[in-house]
Amino acid sequence: MLQRRWRKTKNLKPYAEANHELGRFHVNTQQKVEKASRREFVYFGEPYANHDFVKPRDTPLMPDTTFIRRRKEKATKQWSLKNSCFKHLHLDSDPLMRKALRVDWHAVNYSKFFKSHDEASAVYTILLHHYKHIVSAFKLYCTNTYDLALSEELYNVSKIMFLKMLEDIQVLNDKLSNKDRGAYERIYLGSLLSKENKKLMGLYRPQFTSALINSACACYRKDPDCRGSKVLMVKKFLDHDFSKLTIFDYDEFRKKFLFNRESDAEVSYYIPNLKKIFGKYSQMNLETHEKSVVFLPGLIDMLKLFQIDEIADKREIYRTFIRSQVTPVTPFEDPIKMFLRFHEFLDCLCWFAFLSTIPHKDRDEMDNQIYLQTHLRVLPRKWYEEELHDLLKLAEAHNKKNTIQFTMLSKLKAKLHTIRRRAQEAIHEKRELMLIEAHETGELNLDLEI
Repeated sequence: MLQRRWRKTKNLKPYAEANHELGRFHVNTQQKVEKASRREFVYFGEPYANHDFVKPRDTPLMPDTTFIRRRKEKATKQWSLKNSCFKHLHLDSDPLMRKALRVDWHAVNYSKFFKSHDEASAVYTILLHHYKHIVSAFKLYCTNTYDLALSEELYNVSKIMFLKMLEDIQVLNDKLSNKDRGAYERIYLGSLLSKENKKLMGLYRPQFTSALINSACACYRKDPDCRGSKVLMVKKFLDHDFSKLTIFDYDEFRKKFLFNRESDAEVSYYIPNLKKIFGKYSQMNLETHEKSVVFLPGLIDMLKLFQIDEIADKREIYRTFIRSQVTPVTPFEDPIKMFLRFHEFLDCLCWFAFLSTIPHKDRDEMDNQIYLQTHLRVLPRKWYEEELHDLLKLAEAHNKKNTIQFTMLSKLKAKLHTIRRRAQEAIHEKRELMLIEAHETGELNLDLEI
């Protein structure tokens, strides 16, 4: 109806009077065209036009977009950590470290140790700048063991490990007399008392911090530069001695390999299967009333499904169990968090995927913090994602092993899987050689990749 009125106002002929065989005008644009034979016409097929044939044009015309409804293109959302499966993982940031130091500071009685409130405040400020390194050192040395009688032993530093730490930072050496060595042993024994004068199993994080302060005073007690000031002693000890301790930065690992779109998509795809496995080994925590958490024995049994025992030893599992937990900032009087939640379990799997990229020749270097730091720098993210995929694929295979039907299709898939596995082994051997060379040169040459 509207088209008829429009044609009438423009003094155009109606569609019924158009001469289709001669092609006097182009029906779609009302432009006159040259005379042509019927063979040169093509079928156009528009529902609103009462014609069958029109003459093709040499140059295509732009379509009339007035009456065309276009679908809105879906805008690709930018990846953010808040919407990922790692949103509950928190780095050891400055606000978290401030809370941790505030809690640990009130768990020890420093009133008799410092002469004035200003001296205690100055030492507190110095500790605040180094507390992330102190917490990392505590996690490293409290898990440096192979055999455990109780899971609580993973949350305190033993006497042997405390003295070993002092040897690593070259405070203890063979030149010291037995009297000086005995002073550090007495520091350990004196730090075992809690604020309520109860003897503890080992040095927990607050007592570990106080033992470092006492060690600093014992180390630089006769130093003329410190002039008897405990503030200068603690500052010199942390800047000069404690900084020698090289510790793998776990936050850098999370930033590079976890907090990105590709790793998030890979892990999110397998979350339904991972939750089924996590539910089989989870228990209820009576202290926090959480229905599904995994304790250390359950984690060790669950990791056998992912063949982690072929990659890492018990000490590395203990260390990962502690390091995957978000750094606790609860008061010292509260019960110790000795379990993993589901998001911490995901972080645990991602770390073992990183360890699986270490060449078999260098598996003994897994405890070397400098080697891990170099491996973090030279390892491409694409190679890590492939290892993560192979590790998470075992969760899907475990859930489907009871429903496998041996048909011709399954046999064909098994053959294809064997061929693919042999090709992967050849690629992995080549990559291992490239990584070994990269650790020697400090840079990975990707031009040699297959």
